[in-house]
Amino acid sequence: MPVQFYYHPNSPPSKAIWMILEHMGLDYEPHVVDLFTDEHKKPEYLKINPLAQVPAIVDDGFPMWESRAMAAWLINQYGARCKKSSLYPTDAKSKAIVDMALYTDSSIYEGRLLPYLNIGGVFKGEGIAEDKIDDLKAGLKMYEYALSKHKFMAGDHLTIADFSALNSMYVLSYVEFKGWSDYPNISRWFEKEMKVLPCFAKCIQEPKDVFKEMYQGALAARKQSEAPAETPEPEANTTEPEQSTETNDQQSA
Repeated sequence: MPVQFYYHPNSPPSKAIWMILEHMGLDYEPHVVDLFTDEHKKPEYLKINPLAQVPAIVDDGFPMWESRAMAAWLINQYGARCKKSSLYPTDAKSKAIVDMALYTDSSIYEGRLLPYLNIGGVFKGEGIAEDKIDDLKAGLKMYEYALSKHKFMAGDHLTIADFSALNSMYVLSYVEFKGWSDYPNISRWFEKEMKVLPCFAKCIQEPKDVFKEMYQGALAARKQSEAPAETPEPEANTTEPEQSTETNDQQSA
């Protein structure tokens, strides 16, 4: 029986699970949940995920939410069958390292990346939270530190922590973040390890990112509203001044 996968193609946590399903070659049935029509708030979906969020899965009647928990479940259940058990190792120490990377990623995503983007505020006419830039950079330094020690986020081979971290950091494409040169190990990992995965093209590059377009549109509208209004130039006076008929003596009287 295929895994029932409920997601939105523009949701970073959804993309993480989507990539894992594709990378494993697991049989799944996709169900797009339209966030723009509040489908995630409808009673039938709330029975699957009472948090009213995406993604979610139903595996043989068992519903799950929270992307990092779902990722672990998929490997625990199907890793051996798909020959992908290394994505979430079975020995205690290796698994603990992956868990640390997952929980660190969750903390950075929720506590540093999203506050900087200020998504809810941007759609209300606010801007990026530039006062959060130091927090953002501190979070990126945690990813950079991990990748300075290992080829991947949690060791020298690909794990579910890499899929999670990739999609967390990818939200910075919303603002076309320019500071990647300060994080050479992140750049190396992205270009040489993650971007080359076949699932990267299908799950990240190919889907049209409507949410990103909306976010950037809201920022552009704010910038336009803050631009100073152009002052129209005074029209040139094309009429010749009337010649006075008074004499010089009269004008000085």
